[in-house]
Amino acid sequence: MDTIRLTARLLLGLALVGTVVDLPPPEPVEVRMMDREPPFPWPESEVSAVTLLLVRQDVKDLLDALYPDPPAVPDLMGTERISQFDEFRFAQLSKGKMHLVVSIDRTGRPANDEILAIHCQGRRCETTTTISIGHNDLNEQLFDSDQDGLMELVATDAGFYRPYGSGPVIPINTFRREILVGGKFVDVSAKSLAAWEKYVEPLIKKQFNGFGEGLAGIPPPPGRDRQEAKAMAACAELYVRAETARRVYGKREAAVAETAACLNSPFKEIRDLGEQILSTVR
Repeated sequence: MDTIRLTARLLLGLALVGTVVDLPPPEPVEVRMMDREPPFPWPESEVSAVTLLLVRQDVKDLLDALYPDPPAVPDLMGTERISQFDEFRFAQLSKGKMHLVVSIDRTGRPANDEILAIHCQGRRCETTTTISIGHNDLNEQLFDSDQDGLMELVATDAGFYRPYGSGPVIPINTFRREILVGGKFVDVSAKSLAAWEKYVEPLIKKQFNGFGEGLAGIPPPPGRDRQEAKAMAACAELYVRAETARRVYGKREAAVAETAACLNSPFKEIRDLGEQILSTVR
């Protein structure tokens, strides 16, 4: 049986999630000095950001100037140079500062794995990143929940499961609601249930909408039940729901309760998956 694949960030986060009581103290801002001015005038407001009509080449030139060093080890996460980027847009993440938010990858693999926020004043640029793996749609992930002019970010801890060892992939993505504090992204998932339910719940539902039925329509390998993949998708959704209950609603016991259906499944592979899920949160 193929094992559940979860990012290191997800495994770490599972041990730490719970109700957020207070924001941590601000950390030092990471500052990078470029050897030239940004390739475009930095906007001071949403209006000037829209009228700027930023293009991909401008963003590429900025990223190349900020991260000029080649990676020390190819295909190793954490290398300096950004190998590719996808979505990008301006957003005000902190008071009085417009940030360029970019979905980036440092590994050269197909899926992006970080969200980078940049604010430049002349050649001096403040930068920070947060883990967000998979396809990022910044129009869905950036929002202003309390209408104070500051945008918040939904980031993703991505995992997946291949029920047959290959072929169809079941997503097991969990979500975080974050704000920029002192130059660093901070998890505030539990700070406002209304914001979570309005902006994040639709992304969770979208992930699993019709997914089990689609998997059930894929012919399984010889000797495997057609309903197995659909049941595994249901187990994966239970896990994501359990993680939401823990992170947002402070229900630390949710993982055991929500994965009961997995542990009682007639399919051994799903019982194994349920045990693997529980092993990450015990």
